[in-house]
Amino acid sequence: GLSQAELRAFAAGGSLVIEGETLGADDVMLQRTPRPGLVVASEGGLTVVLDTKPTEALRLEGLAREVVNRIQNLRKTAELDVSQRIRVTLICGGAVAASAGQFAEMIRSETLADSLEVVAPETADSTAAQAAADDQATETIDGEALTVALREAT
Repeated sequence: GLSQAELRAFAAGGSLVIEGETLGADDVMLQRTPRPGLVVASEGGLTVVLDTKPTEALRLEGLAREVVNRIQNLRKTAELDVSQRIRVTLICGGAVAASAGQFAEMIRSETLADSLEVVAPETADSTAAQAAADDQATETIDGEALTVALREAT
């Protein structure tokens, strides 16, 4: 490979000597390829590089938004009014549970949930969750099981 200084000198109108051969601008085509996970844009003397790899915090926020989507879908299936206050129980583990815990306030706010309970699958009493819920659905988010149980708030 060539150093940055050699590339800059060549791009400014110089030449390259490779294996004893002198190459000019007509002999070489420069192609810029960003590293994996980066997006690069250049115009004039300005170059911008964006790291597109999601951080763990961003991944958890995305999972929380998926949870909101699943709750809203169940609300629609249950034919509840969009302004109806609800109580939500999530039966989940792993990253989905971590996400629901970390972003509980956002989930409650966006779904108009008066309460949000996150229960681990191994400790969930399915008959109690079913009895407490008017509506329930089991989904998968990023390969992890999620059961959403909701009922109208009183």
